Amino acid sequence: MAPGRVKISAPRSAWGLRRRRLVLRIIITGALVLGGVGVGQHAARAATVTFTGPSSCADAGSIAEQAEDLLGRRLADVTGVDFEVALAKTGSSGWSLRLDTLEGDRSAAGVERIRRSREIRATKCAELADAAAVGIAMSVRALAEAEHPVAVSPTVTPPPPMAPPPPVLATPAPAPPPSERLAFLGRVNAVGDAGALPGPTAGIELGAALRLARLLRLGISGTALAPRSTLTTGNTGGEVTLMFGTVEVCAPTGTQRIEVFGCGAFELGRIAAQGTGIARPRLGSVLWEAVRAELGLGLTLRPHLVLALRAGAALPLSRPEFVINGTIPVHHPSALVARAGAGLEVEF
Repeated sequence: MAPGRVKISAPRSAWGLRRRRLVLRIIITGALVLGGVGVGQHAARAATVTFTGPSSCADAGSIAEQAEDLLGRRLADVTGVDFEVALAKTGSSGWSLRLDTLEGDRSAAGVERIRRSREIRATKCAELADAAAVGIAMSVRALAEAEHPVAVSPTVTPPPPMAPPPPVLATPAPAPPPSERLAFLGRVNAVGDAGALPGPTAGIELGAALRLARLLRLGISGTALAPRSTLTTGNTGGEVTLMFGTVEVCAPTGTQRIEVFGCGAFELGRIAAQGTGIARPRLGSVLWEAVRAELGLGLTLRPHLVLALRAGAALPLSRPEFVINGTIPVHHPSALVARAGAGLEVEF
């Protein structure tokens, strides 16, 4: 080395320090880039609130703000869950709310999200909008407790209390159906008879009844049968008629739509016969007494109107014999009389 010149060289320790600084800059830059990507993904997975319904009641923004007030945190900081709020009018004075909670990362491909739904009904849409915010806050808290079940530090200010759910409107108890209370009935029936007169015949019955809840029915009625003629020899014979009143007791059972009943009755009336084809016809009549048993079926056609079908038998307590000239028999009632009827019953 020439005199007067001093050779200066960087020590190895200084070069190593430069290299470490360069590596550290690369690491910091990469960390910032990766951190930015992570923040973008977090924002993409932040909780969202979707609202469907009339804008006059609420919107997604107002529901989300109310939920954030209840939570004490932003929904943008919540991940892995989304909310769908649907508000619709039902009937003339009611509203219904459907709140769907979709759990799972919506950005993850091939992952099926879990949907949980709840429905609430009220008379005012504003009440349901408040209920939607409460439901969102409750769902977020439940998810947070499930993922991080840790005790809350005493120094942390607890979130404000949740708003109470909307009041449930009590529905008044429906009035008892007509068949469950005291009622008066009127009826008209077409009846058929076989055995009381010389041949099968038809008639008309008018009646009324008192129903004691669904346990008992007391009724009265009047029946008139069409006259029936019979011949003995040649043109000689007689015409027989029967009219009677009835007192009955029935025990119904079944439903409001279909009712089955059994009845016991007592008949009291007049049976008469008049000769035909003779020079001097005479009219003879006697008292008619009989006991009767029937089974029936009632079909409700509309409120307070019932189609009633009956069938049974009557046992005459006396069986008079009608004769002409004291010797020629004209008619003798059967020992057992068949009865049937069909008609309408109206409840008052």
